[in-house]
Amino acid sequence: MRKVVLAGALILAVSGAQAEERGVFGQGHLGVAYGVSKVEQSFESGGQRITAEAKPQFTELFWVGHLSRYVSLEGRFAQGFSSKTASVSPETADKLTYKLSNYANLSLVLGYPVGPVVPRVAFGYGKTFLKVGIKGGPAETNRKDDMYLGAGLDFHVNSDWGVSLDYARQFDRALYEADTTIDTLRLGIFHKY
Repeated sequence: MRKVVLAGALILAVSGAQAEERGVFGQGHLGVAYGVSKVEQSFESGGQRITAEAKPQFTELFWVGHLSRYVSLEGRFAQGFSSKTASVSPETADKLTYKLSNYANLSLVLGYPVGPVVPRVAFGYGKTFLKVGIKGGPAETNRKDDMYLGAGLDFHVNSDWGVSLDYARQFDRALYEADTTIDTLRLGIFHKY
């Protein structure tokens, strides 16, 4: 938590120190997004390899501060709102449920404006809290510290508003003593400042 607070203070300091004029892309933007994460987990149980897949949903707040026309810092915080029962292979008696409790991340974004559209890639670090449990039973919250790589598009609708579409993959596989991947797709709207 301390690292997240320090990262937030750094973001605010960098944002306040920006000296660029507002222009078309502004000094940054604040937004909200809706997203779906595809969680795939593979582990050993009872001598066999079990694979589970679920797609929990979340809402997200995000901030982008432009350091230059091509480089930005981005911060995201999400709160999950649905538990999803996993499809499990091979079939087991116990049904697993997954819920993205919340996550926070900070990333460096490289983008190249092409008219009102900005294709971009993001490299970041974050903390994800994922609740995993047996359907109808207790759930255990697991923390995943991870690096991620993402790509997206920002569509600047006018001088104040825009829409974003993002994909990200978390690539650290140290969650819950299992091989885990989390792919995320987000659609958001933002206001430039």
